[in-house]
Amino acid sequence: MTIGRAMSLALVAALATAGCGKKDGDAAAGNESASATTPAAPAAAALDPCSLVTSEEVAAITGDKVVKSSSDHGTCTYATDDSDGATITVDTADAAGKMKIDRDSAKLLGGMGAAVADKGGAGADVNAKLHEGGDSQPGLGDDSLWGMNSQLSVRKGGTYVAATPPGMHSRISYSGNPLISADDKRKMAVALAEKALSRVK
Repeated sequence: MTIGRAMSLALVAALATAGCGKKDGDAAAGNESASATTPAAPAAAALDPCSLVTSEEVAAITGDKVVKSSSDHGTCTYATDDSDGATITVDTADAAGKMKIDRDSAKLLGGMGAAVADKGGAGADVNAKLHEGGDSQPGLGDDSLWGMNSQLSVRKGGTYVAATPPGMHSRISYSGNPLISADDKRKMAVALAEKALSRVK
């Protein structure tokens, strides 16, 4: 799990527990009132992100052979022979909320980086890493944000897609230098996000 995803999960947990301070009576009254006036909304259908972009398409974009794709909690991981490769996360239930979590995570990580920026070379490196991204991707979706590890988060209407390229090429299936430049990572993330967004109904 990347630091960015870990921080996102931590923020979700914090927001989820923020409402736990209500008194039981207040919660019960609120639920009674809501149920008396509006019917329960149907649960949003789960969308398998692996169904949006094939392993062959990911291989063509990244240059690495994909040996397995697996979906877990809205995220598809495209594994190579020797590592986890690209990932694509899709959410059609709360796209705006997911983008807010990513922005809040970036702000929190930036603050953590600033706190250690003056701790020598290692602190400066950590600060630079935690401040990675923060800009948008022009012309893609209604809202976009670059994050750590060249993760690209995009909201288009009610759909959220986050695409993360591989950290490095597979040493087994890729014949060239396994290191991937920051520019190439971004190109991969854009191509993955565009492909996924084009297929969400």
